[in-house]
Amino acid sequence: MNCTGPQSDVRKLGNPVLDSILDAGLATTDPLGLGLITDDGRVLDADGRPGPIWTLGSLRRGELWETTAVPEIRMQAEELAASLIGDRGGRR
Repeated sequence: MNCTGPQSDVRKLGNPVLDSILDAGLATTDPLGLGLITDDGRVLDADGRPGPIWTLGSLRRGELWETTAVPEIRMQAEELAASLIGDRGGRR
């Protein structure tokens, strides 16, 4: 059962923010368009380089698949916060 909506391809959602980010080459999707390609939450640009945008949750579905439930999103949020403050060791 898919409860995320009828359209699973982020390239076809018609979201102006996502469309502009993709059109500008600031992000790219997995081959099926299920989500954005990231490196631990940092969105990779069209050339595969990490850029200034971070994401978590359903926009990482193309890589992580199980990324729509609270436990997975909570772990992603913790990892993203640690990356943002430069603490990849997970210290609190």
